[in-house]
Amino acid sequence: MVAESMGMTRQGAQKRLNKLAEDNLVNPLLNPRHDRSPIWELSPKGAETYKSIMSRYEVWLQMLLPKFESTNADFLSTSRLLLELENALKQTDIQHDVLSAIPGKPKPHRTKTS
Repeated sequence: MVAESMGMTRQGAQKRLNKLAEDNLVNPLLNPRHDRSPIWELSPKGAETYKSIMSRYEVWLQMLLPKFESTNADFLSTSRLLLELENALKQTDIQHDVLSAIPGKPKPHRTKTS
């Protein structure tokens, strides 16, 4: 589920987690729901690294925002719109709903999943 939301495979996410663990940025915790699938938390080093990254991000953002003529309300409105779009896309069967609406395109067949 996490990997999918990040646009990668489960194996790809696991490789990244392994690297983060190797670098002592995350620690595995016991998962009461699944013995072989730990829950991950930031280590003290990971928390400090994250804090440092976010501090630099804030500085960058404060430098970038004045270059826009938009107001905070515009950014909030755009953010809401993007979230709505993301939710709509998650609920859309692209193969069937979108492609079948294109004139002249053959209708895709739905496959049954059991």
